[in-house]
Amino acid sequence: MSDEKARATNPLVERVDALLRRHQEAAQARDELPVLTEIVDPDKPRAAAALDAAAVEALSRELERAVLQRLEDELKPTLAAL
Repeated sequence: MSDEKARATNPLVERVDALLRRHQEAAQARDELPVLTEIVDPDKPRAAAALDAAAVEALSRELERAVLQRLEDELKPTLAAL
């Protein structure tokens, strides 16, 4: 069996590869930021937003989750060093 085949069938190598892929995917997801594309004219009067309470609550929960996730990612290295 060639060295390349042995390495490809080694369970440890497969686990390390999976871990590296997962780490790379997480890093890419963390670097992706939403981009706002709508230009708002501050002088133009705005129409009343028709948002119901459930939509506002869902939006606030999602925003809180995103902020806490980002904060956790930023604090992990600092907390690990303590």
